[in-house]
Amino acid sequence: MMWHTPAFGHKDNYPLQVLAQILNGRTGRLYKGLVLGSKVASSVQAGLGARKWAGGFGVDGEVKDGRTPAELEQGILAELEKLKQDEVPAEELQKVKNNFAASEYRRLSGSMAILSQLIRTDGLGHWEEINEAGPKLQAVTAADVKRVANTYFTKENRAVATYLRKGGGSKPAGEFPGVTAEQQVFVNRMRAALQAETDVAKIKKSLADMIAKAGPDAEKSNPMFKLQRALLEQRVAELEKGTK
Repeated sequence: MMWHTPAFGHKDNYPLQVLAQILNGRTGRLYKGLVLGSKVASSVQAGLGARKWAGGFGVDGEVKDGRTPAELEQGILAELEKLKQDEVPAEELQKVKNNFAASEYRRLSGSMAILSQLIRTDGLGHWEEINEAGPKLQAVTAADVKRVANTYFTKENRAVATYLRKGGGSKPAGEFPGVTAEQQVFVNRMRAALQAETDVAKIKKSLADMIAKAGPDAEKSNPMFKLQRALLEQRVAELEKGTK
């Protein structure tokens, strides 16, 4: 689910960033309400993507077995409706601000991290954002969060896409026992990235590097290693057979 939002640097992006973090994480509203609560989703997350000329706020989730995409859609909208109706409690808002402050500190831990931020913000149009974003996020109020929820999360401003997997047959590569729903989201993204990669030598090198770093016992002790290795090997086989 996507909503149109302002471009990078707009004042409303700060409360939208705070709102995204109110929804996100194991202690966020989406996880508590839809994964632990109604159990309609196996994973769900939100994020703001502010670009140079425009932005978008997205919420994506994976439906739990036995539930439907329509149920998940309604559950997401219900959580957003709560933000539109009631102001976020002070303690919940402060928790999110504390997380932003801690993240800002960690991003200043090394020269490369600072350089990366400067390049990104300069490319978006305003390098000074690296210094200005922190105070602006800390200044966000509960009223600001409620206002942007009502401004942008409207039906007319929303687009929804539903992706369905064909039933029957064997499990797709990558669905291994011991992998959490959150890890499966990462794997789905890795699978999509590999499908876009056509350089078999590059994939083989990534595979060799991963095996070298993991050590001899990784296959037994780390389900994610086994899963990632299978995806890489599968893509190599596809490319060597001439399958795109």
